Amino acid sequence: LLGAVFMGSVIGMLLMGYLGDLMGIRPALILANGLTALGALTSSLLSWGSSEVVWTVILVSRIVLGVGVGGNYPLSAAKAAESGKDIQVDAVQ
Repeated sequence: LLGAVFMGSVIGMLLMGYLGDLMGIRPALILANGLTALGALTSSLLSWGSSEVVWTVILVSRIVLGVGVGGNYPLSAAKAAESGKDIQVDAVQ
């Protein structure tokens, strides 16, 4: 199950980087954070039933969690770079 988070993270990095270019960094970052919260909540709250159902729900929710967490990497870096454009640094010469 730990591998599911890493698989989702790779997918999230690729997908959210593209969505950040397509729809803007802020909306894509909100989406990534929403997927992180959704994956964490479904993993903890929707785990009941037979063992097959429990493992399936946990697997899918951890992939969703990984997509959200992986999406935060490129989007937060792009957001920091975008925010830093307006800051001027006084160079000492």
